[in-house]
Amino acid sequence: MKWWGGDSSFVRDKIHHHGVCKCKNLYNKDKRRSIREAVRFSLYLTVHFLKNDYDLIDSNEFPYLPNFIVKGYCALKKKPMIITWHEVWDDCWYGYLGPCLGRVGRLIEKGTVKLPDMIIANSRKTKEDLILKFGVGSGKIIVIPPIVPPDTSHVLPSPEKYDLLFCGRLIKEKNVGLLVKAMKNLNPNVTCAIIGDGPEKKNLESLVKTHGLEDRVEFLGFLRRHNDVLSYMKSSRLFIFPSLREGFGTAVLEANVCGLPVIVVDSDRNASRHLIEDGVNGFICENDVEALSWKIAHILDKEELRKKMAENCKKIAFKHRQSESVQKIEKIYTDLQNRLRNPAGYQKQEKVRAKPKNEILNRNAESPTPRP
Repeated sequence: MKWWGGDSSFVRDKIHHHGVCKCKNLYNKDKRRSIREAVRFSLYLTVHFLKNDYDLIDSNEFPYLPNFIVKGYCALKKKPMIITWHEVWDDCWYGYLGPCLGRVGRLIEKGTVKLPDMIIANSRKTKEDLILKFGVGSGKIIVIPPIVPPDTSHVLPSPEKYDLLFCGRLIKEKNVGLLVKAMKNLNPNVTCAIIGDGPEKKNLESLVKTHGLEDRVEFLGFLRRHNDVLSYMKSSRLFIFPSLREGFGTAVLEANVCGLPVIVVDSDRNASRHLIEDGVNGFICENDVEALSWKIAHILDKEELRKKMAENCKKIAFKHRQSESVQKIEKIYTDLQNRLRNPAGYQKQEKVRAKPKNEILNRNAESPTPRP
């Protein structure tokens, strides 16, 4: 969808961006993602495919419905299809849509996993969930985690400084209310900024007023320039990410690369907790107001500890900077294209690769070692 002003298509960094239709509200009156929006995008995507030709399509798993249009195009044109999968919902559908519609949502998700030739999972947890919950073959999934900006030295700290910072969509799963409630237990001088927008914003603003935190908690809204987000990260003291469900948690890595320790919530569906070494580059906290309040106060009161953790953050985040994600993705694209263009040659190549293993097995079979 076209979320930007100006022309429907533009080129940036040699990448062509196409807005296939005008943007609409992502959320409906019930504060859930709009199904109508997904259907509308799918219909316009069909028209777009009739006018354009692509060698390969790498599609996002959400909101699921467009992937069935993509599959139709790829099957018709005999092109490879990849889905990049960020998180598995499975039984979360029932809590989100209720027992009846939730079953439909789960069936659609289950059907979506069968569409692509290959799935790129953003974390090991996502891969495990795809295998355990939907029976996807392990060989069909490749884990390629997101990478943080390679260099943020050009981003200056914001002149506006906050003690605590949150960045993300304002939805129930992000659990931002926990942070607001924790604020009332902290030193009155502690300030907090919340970056993002979403259906929970009004409820959060009301919660801030209820606890009399208007002069300590500020909503900065959605920031269009990503460097502005990094700028606030560089000027803050602690990043709070209380999300209960994350497929990866890129914001945690981005905070770390800016030297910002992070507190995450310990939840089975929260993959971002795997990015934190407790007490090293942040803390893993229980989903409890008192526990979060104590963790925040503990690190803010010990400035030397916070600075040491800030140094650790940059070292740990550096590992993700060195990721070979781009090369891995490029290899997936070329391998899939070669497989479709020359299936016989691809199979022959696979047999050649397997030959050394077979030779070892044959040698073992001829070994004179007596069996017990």
